[in-house]
Amino acid sequence: MYILWKNGAEEFTFRIKYGEENRLPSSLFMCLQLKLLSLSTCLFNPPPSFKGFNRMIRLELCEVTINHEVLESLISSCPLLEELVLQVPNKFDYLEINAPMLELLALTYPPTSVRLKKSPLLEIV
Repeated sequence: MYILWKNGAEEFTFRIKYGEENRLPSSLFMCLQLKLLSLSTCLFNPPPSFKGFNRMIRLELCEVTINHEVLESLISSCPLLEELVLQVPNKFDYLEINAPMLELLALTYPPTSVRLKKSPLLEIV
């Protein structure tokens, strides 16, 4: 991860199909230049100092364990986010999505209620 960060990597995919839930390397949260992030079968638990990925355009979370508040904060801290794909098995009753540039939203295991806040460009759900 340090090499990715040092070289300014803009895309990162973390996929493990089998086995136990995996922790993400803490250095991932230093890669603020990421534009595309795809995570699978892991635990998303950023450090308290993490302020988001302000260059993120596409975010895909598949079978990722994430806290409800952390997910909402992550989405809202990606102001350029255009595509959001969530296959998160957590049973959220409610999810607020604040993404002004969002064009595509794909949800598997959708929460009971979804509130789209400031998403005027949304075309595909």
